[in-house]
Amino acid sequence: MEQVKHFETIAIGLKILLGFIGTLTLGIGGVGLMNIMLVSVTQRTREIGIEKALGARRRHIFFQFLAEALTITFSADSSASSSLCRLAQRGRLTLYSAMASMPKGATFDW
Repeated sequence: MEQVKHFETIAIGLKILLGFIGTLTLGIGGVGLMNIMLVSVTQRTREIGIEKALGARRRHIFFQFLAEALTITFSADSSASSSLCRLAQRGRLTLYSAMASMPKGATFDW
């Protein structure tokens, strides 16, 4: 019984760790996407000029690009996550099925 409690504690810790890593990865991806969008500023010069004429400061434009990048990143992540969850619920994507299809004697070289 004590081993089950230890296993549950480890499982919860891994879920928290993986959630943090996923969030961090999405944040980094958003910043990378934002940088790509900043490169496209030359194509959006007119829009930025209008915003500056209306009184927008540099940080307002920066946060607009950041918000657009994070929106794209999180929407892509949510659609991918929902697809994977649907596959997992149907039983087509499980660790057991992945390992069962491995040839006998094969090992993971991590």
